[in-house]
Amino acid sequence: MPGVLLSAACGDDGEPSSVTPARPTDPEPDPDPELDATPIATPLDGLPEGRVRGLLDAWLAAQNAGDFDAYSALYGDRFEGVKRSGERTYHYAREPWLDDRRRMFARPMQVSAEDVRIARVAKGAVISFEQHWSAATYQDVGPKNLIVVEERGELRIGREEMRASQILGRGEAGAPALAEFLLVVDVGGPHVLLGVDVDEASGRGPLTLVQKQGLAAATRAVHVPALDEPVRAMLGAEVELFGTGGAVCRVTVGEAKIVHRVNPHFSTVQTWNGLFDESPRDDEQIAIDVWELGAAGAFLAAEISGDDCAGALWGRLAGAEEPPAVFAPYPADPGQTRAALSAFRGLPGYALVTTDFRGYGRAYRGPWDAHGGARAAVYRWREATTGRTLMTVRARAGAGCADFSAAQWGLFEEVDGSLSPRTDETAPGDYEARSIIDLDGDGLVEVIIADGLLRPSADGGYRQVIDVTPPYFDCDC
Repeated sequence: MPGVLLSAACGDDGEPSSVTPARPTDPEPDPDPELDATPIATPLDGLPEGRVRGLLDAWLAAQNAGDFDAYSALYGDRFEGVKRSGERTYHYAREPWLDDRRRMFARPMQVSAEDVRIARVAKGAVISFEQHWSAATYQDVGPKNLIVVEERGELRIGREEMRASQILGRGEAGAPALAEFLLVVDVGGPHVLLGVDVDEASGRGPLTLVQKQGLAAATRAVHVPALDEPVRAMLGAEVELFGTGGAVCRVTVGEAKIVHRVNPHFSTVQTWNGLFDESPRDDEQIAIDVWELGAAGAFLAAEISGDDCAGALWGRLAGAEEPPAVFAPYPADPGQTRAALSAFRGLPGYALVTTDFRGYGRAYRGPWDAHGGARAAVYRWREATTGRTLMTVRARAGAGCADFSAAQWGLFEEVDGSLSPRTDETAPGDYEARSIIDLDGDGLVEVIIADGLLRPSADGGYRQVIDVTPPYFDCDC
């Protein structure tokens, strides 16, 4: 509160009039984060929301009408696209993207955008929504981001990414209960993930900028009574954390917070640093930008306090009698590597990528996972109690955009001297295992990856049941 102003008013005769001094008031207390629900301010220099929504409407209309010319006119000169179909991922520059999309326009389709959110940021905007896409023989649904830029006075799409694709009609695995599994995530330090179902209206108090170099992150306190009971039950609880070799520490779960993280476009970072107008943004304004950009990947997390927990990847409520089955990783020897690569290259999904690879020309021969000097990463995973052994292969090759690019993984189990695939043989996806465990002793292993968890699916293979991958808005092309 401002200080009390004491003054004397003058009458017509110039003599001071009689006044009664105002009574001093007690200072107003600092806002209680449980009560302060002040909305977050709007970022500076954002594009008008109406124009951005108009671009989205035109994009949807062009697809539903089968008008390829109208569709292609909406994409910027320096466009970059990421396409996902089930577990396969493709990266494109503008012309290869439109070549691929032209084939899609050969048949009628229905496209809709649900739960649309427009984030206005410096010099642009981000549209986030759940896309529903269907044609005669294929349906999928998943979160999508469109980065909107202005070119020669017109709004254009600068980047498009389908962040995940769920093919409808396939069996899906579910996430484990919080008491059984807590993913450790980096939010300027180790935190445990409490959930991805975030009610932004439960946020309280100001934003806190946690990181702005590389992966940017901002957090906000949360109104605890608004949280679901399983989440509230974890606050203040003691949990045991595990790494690749087993238990590493016991800690206490701290206060819950809403987290937004993002990999920003380089021009956004340049704006923050004052490159364009020589006026660097302060941390408060950067936090607002991060909050807008990272909304599509929001989640609930909590700090942890206690012992040193270096290497911790996941945790569970302390006190469980039986230790979890943990598979420790070892680099594969040359013989094991050859056997794993042979099994990997024999998968139908590998053959599908090989067909794409051969289509780039006569110079694209040999195994695609060795293209350009690439080398697949092969690891052997062993559970000490039973001796059960698994093998993982992860291959990444090519530059992408206008050239070949592919990434794929495989999980195999050693059975009677041979390797049996445990991933979907046709569409295994691309994941890097950080730890492999059997949470409930059912013999079906879970795979911890960066920012997520894979579980066996009812129809075979693995599905990502936890995903807190931050939105990516920088350029690869």
